[in-house]
Amino acid sequence: MAGGLFWLIKHNKAANRPAASRSGAPINTGGSKATSPAAASFAESVNGSEIDMVFVKGGTFVMGSPASDPDHDQDEGPQTEVTVQGFHMSKYEITQAQYKAVMNANPSSFKGDTLPVDSVSWNSAVEFCRKLAQLTGHQYRLPTEAEWEYAARAGSTK
Repeated sequence: MAGGLFWLIKHNKAANRPAASRSGAPINTGGSKATSPAAASFAESVNGSEIDMVFVKGGTFVMGSPASDPDHDQDEGPQTEVTVQGFHMSKYEITQAQYKAVMNANPSSFKGDTLPVDSVSWNSAVEFCRKLAQLTGHQYRLPTEAEWEYAARAGSTK
């Protein structure tokens, strides 16, 4: 993820249920159940910075792109039906201000507190989740590929 952007998932251990992976084997998505529409979104506050979290209702979708798609890449197939459980995900990419509030550093090449943090390795993103959990008392992690694609599709099939 060097140079990449990232989102967060609020992890709720009590709601873990397996979901199907591309290979058909169960995977643990660390999903979270919303008990009412009021629980659908919230803001996590840390060191004066807020991270807006939204609930993504679980469901089943076809992951990947068809081989007939002119923009299809080798790693986007084969298409597989995947089921994800509901989860809370950060509404936006983690900003530089949010990253600094947790990590006391800003590795970004393109500076600006409201811009997404960039130039972050996967290990640094995982460390951000660990430190955020320490500061808030809630467990956070990065979304799985299936969770990210499901959320990015927002109910669409394309």
